[in-house]
Amino acid sequence: MDPIRLLCDISEMNWIFSGSDTIDAFLTRVVNMVAHHMEAEVCSIYMYDAATGDLVLRANVGLADDAVGKVRLARGEGLTGLSVKEMRPISTPHASRHPNYRFFEGTDEEKYDAFLAVPIARGIFPIGALTIQRGAPQPFRDEDRAVMQAISSQLANIIENARLLQLMGAAVSPEGRSLPEAKPGADGTIPPIIKGRGVSGGTGYGEVLVLDKARSFDRYGAGRQYPLFTSGDLSAAIGATESQLRTLQQRVERKLSDAASLIFSAHLLMLKDNNFTGRMQQLAINGVNPPEAVMTVGREYAGFFAEQGNPYLREKADDVRDLVIRIMANLLPEEASHEYRGKIVAAADLYPSDVLMLSAEEIAGIVLIAGGAASHLSILVRSLRIPLIIANLPLLLCCEEGTAALLDADNGTIFINPSPPIVEQFEKSARDREAVAGRSAPMTPRTATKDGLRIALYSNINLLSDTVTLKPLVHDGIGLYRTEFPFLVRSTFPTEEEQFAIYAKLIDSVGREKEITFRTLDIGGDKVLPYYGDLHEKNPFLGIRSIRFSLQNRALFKEQIRAILRAGSGARIRILFPMISSKEELLESRLVVTECAAELAGKGISHNEQPKIGVMIEIPSVLEIMDDLVEFADFFSIGTNDFIQYMLAVDRTNEKVADLYCAHHPAVLRGIRRIVIAAAGERREVSVCGEMAHSPRYLPFLLGAGIRALSVDPQFLPLMQAEIAKIDSSEARIIAGKMLAAGTREEVERIMDK
Repeated sequence: MDPIRLLCDISEMNWIFSGSDTIDAFLTRVVNMVAHHMEAEVCSIYMYDAATGDLVLRANVGLADDAVGKVRLARGEGLTGLSVKEMRPISTPHASRHPNYRFFEGTDEEKYDAFLAVPIARGIFPIGALTIQRGAPQPFRDEDRAVMQAISSQLANIIENARLLQLMGAAVSPEGRSLPEAKPGADGTIPPIIKGRGVSGGTGYGEVLVLDKARSFDRYGAGRQYPLFTSGDLSAAIGATESQLRTLQQRVERKLSDAASLIFSAHLLMLKDNNFTGRMQQLAINGVNPPEAVMTVGREYAGFFAEQGNPYLREKADDVRDLVIRIMANLLPEEASHEYRGKIVAAADLYPSDVLMLSAEEIAGIVLIAGGAASHLSILVRSLRIPLIIANLPLLLCCEEGTAALLDADNGTIFINPSPPIVEQFEKSARDREAVAGRSAPMTPRTATKDGLRIALYSNINLLSDTVTLKPLVHDGIGLYRTEFPFLVRSTFPTEEEQFAIYAKLIDSVGREKEITFRTLDIGGDKVLPYYGDLHEKNPFLGIRSIRFSLQNRALFKEQIRAILRAGSGARIRILFPMISSKEELLESRLVVTECAAELAGKGISHNEQPKIGVMIEIPSVLEIMDDLVEFADFFSIGTNDFIQYMLAVDRTNEKVADLYCAHHPAVLRGIRRIVIAAAGERREVSVCGEMAHSPRYLPFLLGAGIRALSVDPQFLPLMQAEIAKIDSSEARIIAGKMLAAGTREEVERIMDK
């Protein structure tokens, strides 16, 4: 057996697929590869049919040729069904003696008694199973099981997309479907200067491109006249589209290896599907003009997915439209709608995966219509260094082709069709800022106040690419690694192996001597997983968020904890639980860590045996139970963004109540001080993260109230170190005392202004 070579081959699966004519041909290639490397006489792939709950044999080597498509197992039936039902590997040297054995006459399976099955899954969702078999007396070992689990992890994404294409095949109908007509835009004139809110700084200049895939798709709709093309022209356009997507995927992988996860893989699979592009080509061969053939098939599939009840499947309608637009742009020489590079993208809403794609396309900036920007999206865009402005002007979505825009995201200003002097002025300002940044004073090795009080200055990390910015800077470690981004930008849950790879890269990039804090999955509220429909709630900020989601999905939670512990072997890691509201939640979460460590120890897998455990304070209920929590938590982190939101009952994403969201509200300030006092009694560190942590205006209060650790995004490290050095800790205590005694926001503001 050559497991290393096999894993390398499997990791290239998406590219191997490009050489296969069909999904089934690809799966057959996989089972042959696995059987060869694992020295197995039989290898099978089963796919889970969500409609019936059955596992269907889709590819096989070693059994009777006619077994594929005929062998079906209920979930829990047979050894394979049991593996999927219980989401664990099943291995036995004598399959025929196992109580769950299920015999299928005519398959020749009885010759191969040594059996190993591993489920293929994405988080809590079953995808299928991978099985291997041998004739006695060659049972499978623990090493075989570990390799097969790694293989199933690699296969999960590609097979999930294959299952999607299987569903797409059911969408084909001779009559086709048509999408509703695009609605006309509102009347009015776009003003030359628009004031918005800058959430990711910088400037950008370029033509406006309205990102509305449904509207762009409809431009190619029925009634439009096209010149005549040949089936050869269509084949060339499909080939050009595939080449472009591969280039984009490689570009994203180079920039964001932790977040990309083959985000274009679904598009690439569709290009190889006989029911999709194959049918387009068949229509063209039969005499249909290729543009009409592309749109006929595109309308069928987009319409089919748009009608689905599952939010994840509805989102696939946009994937279809995007792919059709790309093919049409390559087919029609005069079209350039697929060209995003250097454009200012205007959109009503964006998913994190959209932002990754736009980053790969090298756009110049983004304008989101008010209400369309979630906080996690802003964080991602800042990590990608894309200027982003939120503007309350829906009319921007009706920009005419050729409209130019200049974004000053530092000040939240948009200039429409700016004059050459304005453009020249901003280009000069950008050059000046770069020159100043190059001449800025380097950070000192030690962060301390003017009177020598040591302050820990940690960095927040959103993506692995942030560590590049971090390398020349001085910091005490990672105070907050937001583990949710690999979940948010994928089309389904990342596997344990994928998470392990990301976390290990992070630790290697930062250094094992530095303390690294992993915040467990923080989703819900404004951070919605499009592939998990249960998170769409009427009041998501008070629903299944953060630790609540993890504890309700324990298998998924344990995958993440195991990945963190494995990656943290020999390193200084801390695990931070978000949105803890009770002692029970903390104890239950700690128990999961203990269980995972015991499981890894039992298997002899290297891991961090005793990571520090922390609580992220975001909910006011914690204030009344701090004395209980300090017994079971090693450190605390105040997430000021949510802490303020919940303390004041103000939705921080709702602009209608934005003026009520106030970091210096007396209740917020006094709450922070109470946390510090309770933690100090047991010598527990309390750090502050969120926007309050990188604001020089609040720094005297935080230090005066007893905060000795701050966690900020890398770009704020030099600023905050310089600001800390200006402050005398004794003076800060006096200022903090006055602010804590103030009874109104206005009184606090007057103290800060002095």
